[in-house]
Amino acid sequence: MIKQDYKPRNNTKAFSKSAFATLPVWTTHPFAIVGYAVFTLMLAILLFKDDEISIEDSMIESSIDRVAEEAESVKSIQLESGLINSGPINLDLPSTNESVSTANQAKIKNNHFEKQTPIKETGISKVRPGTVRPDSLIPSALIQSKKQTTQFINKDKNTKYSSPTIIPLNFTNSKNQKYALKPLASSLKWQSESVRKNDNLSLIFKRIGLTPQMVYKISTLDENTKILSNLRPGKSIYYQLGTNQELLALKYVIDLQNTLYVERESFERRGADADINKSDKLVSRMVNKTIETRTAYISGIITDSLFLSGKRAGMSDSLVINFANIFEWDIDFILDIRSGDSFSLLYQEEFLDGEKIGNGNIIAADVVNRGDVIRAIRYTDSKNNSSYYSDTGLNMRKAFLRAPVNFRYISDGFNPRRFHPVQKRIKPHRGIDYAAPVGTPIRASGDGKVIASSYNKFNGKYVFIQHGNSIVTKYLHLSKRLVSRGKRVKQGQIIGKLGSTGMVTGPHLHYEFVVNGVHRNPRTVKLPKAEAISRNEKANFLIASRALVIQLENRKQIQSSQLVAK
Repeated sequence: MIKQDYKPRNNTKAFSKSAFATLPVWTTHPFAIVGYAVFTLMLAILLFKDDEISIEDSMIESSIDRVAEEAESVKSIQLESGLINSGPINLDLPSTNESVSTANQAKIKNNHFEKQTPIKETGISKVRPGTVRPDSLIPSALIQSKKQTTQFINKDKNTKYSSPTIIPLNFTNSKNQKYALKPLASSLKWQSESVRKNDNLSLIFKRIGLTPQMVYKISTLDENTKILSNLRPGKSIYYQLGTNQELLALKYVIDLQNTLYVERESFERRGADADINKSDKLVSRMVNKTIETRTAYISGIITDSLFLSGKRAGMSDSLVINFANIFEWDIDFILDIRSGDSFSLLYQEEFLDGEKIGNGNIIAADVVNRGDVIRAIRYTDSKNNSSYYSDTGLNMRKAFLRAPVNFRYISDGFNPRRFHPVQKRIKPHRGIDYAAPVGTPIRASGDGKVIASSYNKFNGKYVFIQHGNSIVTKYLHLSKRLVSRGKRVKQGQIIGKLGSTGMVTGPHLHYEFVVNGVHRNPRTVKLPKAEAISRNEKANFLIASRALVIQLENRKQIQSSQLVAK
């Protein structure tokens, strides 16, 4: 609603005569008008320059992106054709976020175009120099990209210029690298030839169809191939032959860890070196595989014999034997074991390429015999000598073995008033008769010197060993003697085979233990104490021993809890 007293205002036109009349006189002067025009023109020129710079920046960035795409495609094509080695293309592209002041200081000399074309400096920073292929190998797509990049050029003489921005391409082909080692990639299957008895490399190559010259060339190739002069029967030599029956590759598996390869390597020409031609030669290499060891745990309760109980627990035959050998100085596993005794051990399992190939050493073990715990720890000293010790540092290897043979049972024990089954009279039996099959190995119970190795009608074939000045051990009724008088023997060394020679009723070993000329019961005689670990090694041993004992006990507790949970 409009009020009654409202009257519209009459506005004066801005450029009416009365309006010009209010302006100062100098503003309408001709020189002032010319100044206004010049200022307007300069402002328009400045605005046009800013638009030109922004267009030029965007075109340069898009050009760089196109060059990167071109380089990637060129690299992939050259990789497929084998002109260059595999590897990422190193495009050190500049960052557009750096300041103009940094760009003004970055002037890079262009060595990759025939002519230097000036480009106005923008926010593009200096790039790092890189390795560029020779000009002859730069594809035309890159030259075209350069032309597209330099088409927006300011002709003003007062404008500062810098050299063109270089985009380095990391093509690793240098004149210093005339050859590129390229192993022969053959899809042929390996053929094999078995090594026979009295075989050698010459006979094997003759069967394959290779010349004696090739035999000489391979056998004298280098140190690796010298092993081919001592081939083992039963092994195989694997080989590959070319279309002209020439040898391409040879393989010989030495053992599980080591394999010998003899291959023909190709050196192909690279670059523009016309005087280098393709050539082949034989080279050898030894492939060594590492055996991985893992710690495993087994425990069990003896209900009949150690061997059968160990097998039920998952132990192999060799593992049971090694376990028994550790404790053979302290426990007679035939006579001393009782039902309810237990055993546990930590041992190493060996793996090659993820597959188990066997068992390693036992590193910790214990036996509970009639309530007594006997524990053994494997320790390797600073001189790399390994042995088994009790957890207090006493050597498990005593001066003498309790039993010099793995026997089935004792056919006759130590008895001063024993009735002789052949002579039919009371005659002291001053030793122990261990019954076992004919041919069972007999071991020396301790280090010593053989003082007798002979035969008589009562003892049959026999061996006597002197241990120090006071102890003699005697081994009677052998089927074969393996040592002679005057020889020195080590504990555990096989000195003969069990038999039934002499005055006997069946195959067995008669074993006597004489101390200062007095016969003693081999099973009950007090043996010399074991040597303790040296003082220099004692501290390190105790640390290692405690760790293994804790691990062994923890495994026992875990297994016990699992059995209770079941």
